[in-house]
Amino acid sequence: RQALRGAMPKPALGRRAFVGAAVGALAVAGIAVVRPPLGLWPAASTWTADFHTGTGEQQAIALAERIDVLLNTQTSVRRVEAGGRVVGMELLAGEAAIDLRAGSPAFQVAAGPGRSMAESGRFEVRYLAGRVCVSCLEGTVRVAHPAGERLLQARQQTLYDTASIGGVVGIEPAAVSAWRSGELVFSQVPLAQVIDEINRYRPGRVLLMNEAAGSDPVSGRFFVASLESALSQLQHS
Repeated sequence: RQALRGAMPKPALGRRAFVGAAVGALAVAGIAVVRPPLGLWPAASTWTADFHTGTGEQQAIALAERIDVLLNTQTSVRRVEAGGRVVGMELLAGEAAIDLRAGSPAFQVAAGPGRSMAESGRFEVRYLAGRVCVSCLEGTVRVAHPAGERLLQARQQTLYDTASIGGVVGIEPAAVSAWRSGELVFSQVPLAQVIDEINRYRPGRVLLMNEAAGSDPVSGRFFVASLESALSQLQHS
């Protein structure tokens, strides 16, 4: 497994004092950092996963020949086999990137009530809080859902949940895939959603105390390896 966080120096009294002051400043800004017992173990729905990543980790896995899969932080997946070979995977939670090299077999990703199928190209599937987001970076991806189907071309995306599937919208692949290189990119995203995303990548939990600020738009590029700096930037802005 590849940890996104860099090596941490041994704690010192000066560092403890600095962290204490930083937490105090965040509290003044309406943001509190806590470490509840929740989140210390995977959800029951992911216990049968074949692969799982922890907080702040990424993992490259080999499921089938000429198919590269990269799991993002807090992600659980299970193999899907047919005829003695792997034909896809089930995304139980989290986010995965699938790159199909030339000559690879067709591959499908099941997430919630839908399935995403491709024979070439690159796509990503994100499954969080009951919602699934499928992004096509290269090639084409067919998304099948009980409420309908969507055919995604390169630079397109769709969303679905248990009840419905949305339309097709355009995306910027570099922003969608920034997590692969350890970055988080936001463009006019509500502050509450930004904090939810940051919580996926760091131990503990950040809480927004001022609910009225949750809808404030945030734009920026933050490095996963230095999310404490990102929190400070959010405080000052």
